[in-house]
Amino acid sequence: MVGLFDKIINATKVVDIKDIIHNLEKDKMIRWKPVGGYDSNCGIIEMNSDPVSSMVERITNAIDAVLEKEFFIKQKELNGITIESPRKLIELIYGIKEGRLENCDEKIFELMADNVSIILRDSGNDDKPTVDFRDKGIGIKADEFSDTILSLNKGRKIKKLYLIGAYGQGGSTSFSTSVYTVIISRKLSTDNNPEKVAFTIVRYNPGILNVDKIGLYEYMVNSETDLPFEEEVKLDKFKEGTLVRHIEMDIRKYKTVITAPTSSLWYITHHYLFDTIYPFWIEDKRSNKKNERRIVKGNYRRLFNDDKQLVKYKKSADIKFGNQNSKIKITWWVLHDKKINNYTSSSKPIIITFNGQKHGDLDSSLIKKDLNLPYLDGYLIVHVNCDYIDAETKRYLFASTREAIKQTETLEKLKNTIIDVLKSDEMLRKYDSDIKSSFLKNMDENISKKNSK
Repeated sequence: MVGLFDKIINATKVVDIKDIIHNLEKDKMIRWKPVGGYDSNCGIIEMNSDPVSSMVERITNAIDAVLEKEFFIKQKELNGITIESPRKLIELIYGIKEGRLENCDEKIFELMADNVSIILRDSGNDDKPTVDFRDKGIGIKADEFSDTILSLNKGRKIKKLYLIGAYGQGGSTSFSTSVYTVIISRKLSTDNNPEKVAFTIVRYNPGILNVDKIGLYEYMVNSETDLPFEEEVKLDKFKEGTLVRHIEMDIRKYKTVITAPTSSLWYITHHYLFDTIYPFWIEDKRSNKKNERRIVKGNYRRLFNDDKQLVKYKKSADIKFGNQNSKIKITWWVLHDKKINNYTSSSKPIIITFNGQKHGDLDSSLIKKDLNLPYLDGYLIVHVNCDYIDAETKRYLFASTREAIKQTETLEKLKNTIIDVLKSDEMLRKYDSDIKSSFLKNMDENISKKNSK
């Protein structure tokens, strides 16, 4: 349909989408198909209890789309090279040592970040902004939507060790966080002829009252082709890659200005992608907020490189954990000031990641009770990097929702390993004693001042 793309790309409000759907249905140009190919899809799509974790899944998918493109472009040069992780691919593509962002300079940061962006837009509802997830990645054709971005449990990344994702439903859980989801994509061209742009709308259909026990999530297809719509679009209007636009997305308290130290897009992206393998832009284009744009580098990189004036002490240790050559890397920081909430929750200062994404955290009782370092509570941040653990160990640690670590014997072993490593660092006991002395001194001074009045 001529002009449909222009309407879709400019739609940021519920009323815009309803108008598009109404006109298409009136002309009998569309029908609806269930996401994943079956009606009982709510159980998977609504599996996440935290809408923010669903948001992070979208960012992860965007990064994977870029890595997929980079691998595709360079596959002849990479032929014969074992790529066992996303960080290895980044090392080969961008020349960054070990694929770690603390080894990356600012020019490379901006070059990489230009491939992925998250933008907040006006939705007409101040509590729920419209959120764009835009990547300049591999892209998707219309006939590929059902097996990729609209699939459930396909597991198409399971053999691609150079990608972050592993679970088949990750990005799809975000459909439950917004009223509508618009998906627009242009596949990377293998010649000089740009591919058509494909697009669809995802909605929740509540079903018939007193007939259907639950509803379902469905997407719009062209009634003639039975596929998402396609249109010839100039490259300057939409470059290769994918845009996923969540209309009125529920991102809870994080809807505030994007650069606030806490309760902001800046905070959640740095926290949930604590050790991100790939930098990206966040941007605010809402009319009632200051237009700002920042690069997200992950809290690990901030603590390691950027925030040296806030870090008093840091140390790392590589520890064998799991089977065969499996290992973890534990890094810990002591802050000058009690500003731990700028990086993570003060009640859960031990962050566990896999491929840079937070899979869970441990509470501060490990520091206060198990380590007997009560005065370091609020000053000590611990990161456990699980990039190099074996599949069996992952099985007993990680849940597919990535919202929490499994409560298993393996987790107890991990806790004991963390305790043993931190106990061996005598500097932590010294800093705990220093903070205690400073605290008692300030308390005595305050009492003296009070008595002197």
